[in-house]
Amino acid sequence: MDIWSLKKEYLSADIKFRKLIFAKLTPEIRDLILKLKFSLMADRERVPQLASYYIYQAVFEHNLSNEKQILEFLKTRNVVF
Repeated sequence: MDIWSLKKEYLSADIKFRKLIFAKLTPEIRDLILKLKFSLMADRERVPQLASYYIYQAVFEHNLSNEKQILEFLKTRNVVF
């Protein structure tokens, strides 16, 4: 998908979120995110639908840093794992 074809408000929100990630990303947070993604993959080829999106949202927008809290957050968003 060519991001230049996105509506201005979507592109603006995406850029804002990327800046938030870059500002807050540490090696520890990166490791936590990867650990969660690999554990959610289990015997699948990929993480459950929308799980990655909600993991980033939990960590960067809701400031969750505990694996159990993040998994609970995913459940409230109806992520099936």
